[in-house]
Amino acid sequence: MSNVELVHQSHCRIGEAVIWSVAEQAIYWSDILGHKVYQHKPLLNEKGTTDSGVFQDS
Repeated sequence: MSNVELVHQSHCRIGEAVIWSVAEQAIYWSDILGHKVYQHKPLLNEKGTTDSGVFQDS
């Protein structure tokens, strides 16, 4: 059985469109109703969010 771990408490209203960037080693997803894009880099434990196209620390 697999273990599940919460790695980013984003509070998305509707989280969807999850993609993995091999080049960036990052996962991205969007919150359509919240008008945000989220980023998480698990190897570096970095998280970010944007609504303007530029990532900022969360």
